[in-house]
Amino acid sequence: MLRSQEGRKKEQRRKKQEKRGRKGESFLITNYLDIILYHVRWYRSVYKVGEISSAINGFSFS
Repeated sequence: MLRSQEGRKKEQRRKKQEKRGRKGESFLITNYLDIILYHVRWYRSVYKVGEISSAINGFSFS
């Protein structure tokens, strides 16, 4: 009786871990996409700022 209860508990725990693992994977993937999007936005903003500053510098020098 005690063994069967322990076995059941282990089984439940393993199922929970499997569910958690799947959730974790999808979370990682979405997190990765968010990071990529964030970097793309950051690069775009930096590039725009760089263009503006270079244009201002070019304007002031000429």
